[in-house]
Order: sequence, then C-alpha cells, then structure tokens
Amino acid sequence: MTIARKYLISLEDTRYYHVISRVARQSFLLGKDYLSGKSFEHRRAWVENRMSTLADVFAIDVLSYSIMHNHTHQVLHVNVEKALALSDVEVLKRWSFIGKLDKLCKQYLNPEARIKLDEFQIAHVLDCVDKFRSQMTSISCYMRYLNEHIAKKANKEDGCKGHFWDGRFKSQAILDIETLFHCMAYVDLNPVRAGFETSFHEAKFTGVFHRLYKQPQQKTLLPLFTANLECLEKIISKVTLTEYIAILLEKSAKIKSEKGVPSSDPSLNFEKIYGNVAGREEKVDKFLAKMKSRRAKKSPPH
Repeated sequence: MTIARKYLISLEDTRYYHVISRVARQSFLLGKDYLSGKSFEHRRAWVENRMSTLADVFAIDVLSYSIMHNHTHQVLHVNVEKALALSDVEVLKRWSFIGKLDKLCKQYLNPEARIKLDEFQIAHVLDCVDKFRSQMTSISCYMRYLNEHIAKKANKEDGCKGHFWDGRFKSQAILDIETLFHCMAYVDLNPVRAGFETSFHEAKFTGVFHRLYKQPQQKTLLPLFTANLECLEKIISKVTLTEYIAILLEKSAKIKSEKGVPSSDPSLNFEKIYGNVAGREEKVDKFLAKMKSRRAKKSPPH
C-alpha cells in the first residue's frame, strides 16, 4: 500500500532526505536510448540547470546528486531557518523566478506602489507570502517544479504528450549524520556502480564532479547548491573535500572487488539496505513508531 508523503517526510524528525525519480517505463530518456539509438544526453544538463535555478528559490540545499540515463538521485537538506529568515519582499522575489505573481504581489514589490495598497490588499499579499514561504520548505513542491519543467521540455522536444516520469518520486528520510555520508557516497558513485563510468572523475552529472571541476577552489565539502551554510557547516564541512574524495576512492575500489556480490556496505547498496527511513536501528524504529501513531490518529473510525 502506498504511504502518504506526509508520513514519509517529517521535518520535526529530520531535515535530510534522499529522493529518487525514475523515467516512465524505465526508458532511457535522459541518456542514450539503446532501442531507438537516439541520444538524450543533453537532458541531463537540463536537470542539473533546473536544480541550480531552484536552489535560488527554495530553502532546500542539494548536498549530492546523480543524474542517470533513466533516473535521478538527490540528497536534500530542508533549511527551515533560512526560509523563516527571509523578508516578505525576498520571498516574493524568489518566487517570481518560477511562478507568476498576481497584480497585488507585483505592486507590493515596488516601494512606491506599495504605499497605495489598502489593509485588505496587504493582507492578501501577506497570505501569498505565507503560502510561498511554506512551499519553499516543501520537498514535494520542489520536486514538482523540477520534474514538471523537465517533462514539459522533453515532451515538447519529442512532439508528444503523456507521462515522462514514472509516478511520484521516492523518498528516504535520513536520521543521522553517518547515514547521511553513506547516502551521499552512494549517490555520487551511482554511475560507477551501474557500470556507466569507470571512475567518479568521469561522471559529469554528479555532485562530486561538480565539486571537483565546477568549483575547483572549494576546500570543504560544502557548498554545492546551497547559499546558506549556517545550518550545515557545523556538521558537514568538518569533513574536507579531500577526505570525502578519499572515501569515494575507497568505496570505488570496493565496487570493483565486490562486483556481482550484494554488498552490506550502505555506501554501495543504500536503497536495498534501507526502506523509506535510513539510520541507526533505534532511530528508525522510533521514527516508524511515531509515523504509525500519526497515521492511526488520522484514520477514520470503523
């Protein structure tokens, strides 16, 4: 039975999530389609560019990602404090990058026009700000603005209609920092593990490639697609990029040595080892019990 997203994503319990989207019918519509012989490699750049754009709108930090030929991975951090710290004007400006603002919201952005608004009009604008601010910390909303954008571009290019993505995205709640690093390594090594690349140095559409070759001045693990490090730097940036690369080299060697053998290492087999929740056993049990209790309270009486 499909579990409602609100029982899989709980910002009260964790701000870190691994999300996966798969192309419909397992088609290779983000890479080379081996059946038709067509190449859609350029669409992986579409996804990467859209992620970068959304990072300037949402209060969601991308810590790691991998854009494969028929699916995508992202490790996300929901930065609630960042959203709350934004002024009303900043929220409206951010949202204007991806959504149309109504006439009153546009008027509010102009200081000279703002003073002409009456109290009811201002109340409407502030209601819009509250809605946008809430959506800025919604992974579901973030994924909708990412996936719908790619689907529309791809369908337009192909001259067709219909589903591009295979239903809703999958999410895994990450409950502790050790598990977070396992997940990040798993995502960055996805092309190597799948056999598409021999080294993560060649995997262009990954977070680690971005760090190494698009941010060559970077010394710490952050930033990637993040504009505010206050919530993260105390935890993640204690690990330098050099240390993280050493971890990936070790795991890469393990992939080659254990080829064809199911691995018990979460960095190599994260999705199969963990279900919708990932972390130490006691934390997972506590999280699941809490979600079960929440579902029970929402269930209608028999």
